[in-house]
Amino acid sequence: MRRPPARTAKVSPGNAEALAHLLGAVPPEPQLATLAESVPSPSRWRYELKFDGYRILAYCDRGHILLMSRRALDWTGEFPEVANALRALRLPASVLDGEVCAVDEGGIPRFNLLQNRAGGARLVYVAFDLLWRREDLRRAPLEERRRALEKLVGHDAASTVFASTSAEGDPREILRLACRAGYEGIVAKQQGSLYSPGRSRTWLKLKCSKRQEFGVIGYVPMVGGKVVGALLLAVREGDRLVYAGRTGTGFTTAQRAELARGLDRHRVEEPPAADVPRDVLSTAIWSKPRLVVEVAYLERTKGELRHSSFKGIRADKTPMDCTWEISDPNANPS
Repeated sequence: MRRPPARTAKVSPGNAEALAHLLGAVPPEPQLATLAESVPSPSRWRYELKFDGYRILAYCDRGHILLMSRRALDWTGEFPEVANALRALRLPASVLDGEVCAVDEGGIPRFNLLQNRAGGARLVYVAFDLLWRREDLRRAPLEERRRALEKLVGHDAASTVFASTSAEGDPREILRLACRAGYEGIVAKQQGSLYSPGRSRTWLKLKCSKRQEFGVIGYVPMVGGKVVGALLLAVREGDRLVYAGRTGTGFTTAQRAELARGLDRHRVEEPPAADVPRDVLSTAIWSKPRLVVEVAYLERTKGELRHSSFKGIRADKTPMDCTWEISDPNANPS
């Protein structure tokens, strides 16, 4: 498993003075989309592809660059290709909001490639909003921010840094085509809306399949081997972790062995989550909750996930960040 980045945000000495004014003016708290089930009307909404990667705010001032996660962690050293590409643009006092992704040969973001960058996957930074350019733009309408962003970085998808593209037409068809191409889904953004840090109903996300982050509390070993047969998963409910199911597909042979080694280093005797089924108790190897994984699944029933598949490790979150993501019925406007 890849080493998680540092758990505290540290700005390198060379960037501290140059970027202090931007960090003070625009804290690294991005706007988050609310999960919706129905597609809102195109008369009041703009649509963008949903990219599958790590959410990053990019603080730029000429040669000084800082990449900050949504948990206020410094990830500049994790993505040097992106930092160097932003540095080469020599952007004047700007804060961009976007996603760092690893793309395949067809330019489609693949989260598993982001986990295994030793294979040479191309990293890109897809910017979809501009929060500061010489002044605070968060109170400017969405369309104004988008125009400024596109002028700043352009749309060339062959570059390492580029602006996302708004899709036009029937949103149901856009979602269908996005799913067929391999994207995670689409994001609908309300026209004329301002940038509001935190969860918002002016940004809605529609997914191609159910996807969720889970804390890992242990594993069931594969029969006849000391490797992961299935990861045991949990989510936070209140101040405790609760068993949420398991996933046993989507791993490479190497990942099964590597995950087992990492989890074995932090073994515990008792299950670190509540409500574990009796049949799981008899076969599980428990581990201190430290790891977060992303899993796709069809549905959940009686504490288990149906047709689940491992998608990758989320080094940007902790197990206590993981709660069930439930669609908001009030976030489905006509």
